[in-house]
Amino acid sequence: MKGVAFLFFFFILNRKIIPRAQYLIASIGGKELFLLCTIIFCLGMAVISYMIGLSLALGAFFAGLIVSESEYNYQILAGMVPFKDTFICIFFVSIGMLLDPRFLINNPAQVLVLLIVILIGKFMITTLATSLAQYPLKTSILVGAGLAHIGPFSFVLVKMGLQYNLLSEHVYNLSLTASLLTMMITPFIIRMSPRLITGLSQFPLWDRWLRGKDDQELTAAGTQMKNHIVICGYGPIGIMLGRVLNAKKIPFVALELNAATVIKMKNLGINCYYGDATSPEVLKKVNIEKARIVVATTPDAMSSEAIVKNVKSVNPDCYIIARSRFSKELEELYDFGADSVIQEEFETGLSILVRVLKELKIKIGDIKKEVETIKVERDELTKAHYFGPMTLSKQISARRVVLDLTSRTKEEAIRELIGAVSSSRKIRNAEELIERVLEREEIEVTGIGDGIAIPHARTNAIDGIFVGIGISKKGIEYGALDGKPVNIMILLGANESAHEQYLNALASVATFFKDAKFRQDIIKCTEPSHVIHLLKEREQAYSRLTA
Repeated sequence: MKGVAFLFFFFILNRKIIPRAQYLIASIGGKELFLLCTIIFCLGMAVISYMIGLSLALGAFFAGLIVSESEYNYQILAGMVPFKDTFICIFFVSIGMLLDPRFLINNPAQVLVLLIVILIGKFMITTLATSLAQYPLKTSILVGAGLAHIGPFSFVLVKMGLQYNLLSEHVYNLSLTASLLTMMITPFIIRMSPRLITGLSQFPLWDRWLRGKDDQELTAAGTQMKNHIVICGYGPIGIMLGRVLNAKKIPFVALELNAATVIKMKNLGINCYYGDATSPEVLKKVNIEKARIVVATTPDAMSSEAIVKNVKSVNPDCYIIARSRFSKELEELYDFGADSVIQEEFETGLSILVRVLKELKIKIGDIKKEVETIKVERDELTKAHYFGPMTLSKQISARRVVLDLTSRTKEEAIRELIGAVSSSRKIRNAEELIERVLEREEIEVTGIGDGIAIPHARTNAIDGIFVGIGISKKGIEYGALDGKPVNIMILLGANESAHEQYLNALASVATFFKDAKFRQDIIKCTEPSHVIHLLKEREQAYSRLTA
């Protein structure tokens, strides 16, 4: 009866009292009063629930339901965000305090059996339910992996079962221990699920299930296309690209997993088809062997990597443009074979920079120079190279080559290299150059991997352009992108006015030193003149290649 009375009280509050009270509070007070009253209401519901013989957690749960249905729920959520992490921490600390390690030690077999039953059972049920909703098996597996653990509210139910003698102490400890272990193991299952999907996709039958039903028109459309563009993911970015391509009469085909988007685009006459672009079979159906460009607009790093790898395995000459949300994904996408990676944080930063400079009435020509310089610096670090005139050897003399750097840390090596070449007439102020280079390193590390670092800076401490090379046989702990020691440092300094020279030097360095054999030959040099000779040979070879 208490429970029924509480539910009736809950219904009256939800329908009649709380909406009017919230409106009144919102009308007479600010957001602080509104938030304070919301917290008091939630705590009050929990206390009332406890006073009538129910649990605090149940009362708090019903309070949350009332708040979530409020027309002010977005404002309430915004106010609660600062408390979210604190409450979550307190919750899991309290759950951890309920665990009895001795129970796990004394009953390992029972805990293991229940653990396996929960993980496999929840995985299978969730995967099946998602599949019945007509999602591809790939999506179903990922959903099943993410929900394989026991939810936090189950702890409340188990505790109530013990409180009302519905569960024995043994069953309670068994359920609690197994549930906590599922929460610990699930992150590893989520991490392993992409490998499971990749392994299953190697088998034609499983691959067909993983990607779901293919668009029946896909095969026919793909066989008719060649030298075309394939857009993988037809969301806002893909639609913008497709609109321009369509206007320019450039042939393209789009792959999308949102059925509603596919139907809408088809009604507009767009070559958009339902299919998973990470599947080699789907890519073959859009004639990927004869495609000219592939654009992967998917924000998911795992999907982008799969697209890049599968396209390059079938069509190595295809130019691939991929999308990356974070800097850490750049190297992986380039390693898989992407020709250009658009990184969201970087492009957003450029857009903000341009608008700020325009607002400050900076000349358009100067803005373009700054943007171009940043792009070249960034692309030099991320291996999407710009090619300028190859004149690197003309900027280096034997006195600017140090073959035996002894420093083992980044800052010491930079100071040693600049100190060794500071006698050059082009360096006006060695200390200022060191300061600017180290400031640049604080913003973004210039160790691009493969044993190469390109510390550089623009400063008026340099006349024109300055290039110096330092070689360390033992390696420098530089904090490079790939975590490996740096053996070759190419120091690049330029005056603010030497814009074109600076960009061309960066392009030259990025072009030449990406070749592993060339790097090894440089490290083996015993005389500075040998380094310059290798650079000249490299320039001549490149000139013949591009002639």
